[in-house]
Amino acid sequence: MDKMQVFFYASLLAEGKSVRVVVRDEQKASVWKERGAEVVTADYRDSAALQVAFTGAEADFVMNPPYFYPEEGFPETKEVVKAIRLALEAAAPQKFVALSSVGAQHPQGLSIIGSLHILEQKLSQLSIPSADLGRHPLP
Repeated sequence: MDKMQVFFYASLLAEGKSVRVVVRDEQKASVWKERGAEVVTADYRDSAALQVAFTGAEADFVMNPPYFYPEEGFPETKEVVKAIRLALEAAAPQKFVALSSVGAQHPQGLSIIGSLHILEQKLSQLSIPSADLGRHPLP
């Protein structure tokens, strides 16, 4: 789990908010159970499992799992983003936040950041209010 997620979830829990953490390996989420978060195990490519995990949430925080050596055309990312998009569409939260990065607004030439461009583009097609976190304008 990256530092952004840790900060985000810990802040919500400290404010007394309910937090549901979706993980691929439940054993790695014991720290969140201990802090009072609900833990759901789901494969990021399984839209039905993600829909169950997202249903009932006021808001969702979503991200691509990192693929450090992506195949050309980002097939892994496209599969995950499709599942996330279908799950968000079906679960219909009031809003969602997608973890992104500087440069994700560009369609090509960014290696691993290209996966975040795909995430932003596909999720922007949803009618759910959203924000891309981590993308800062350059001066």
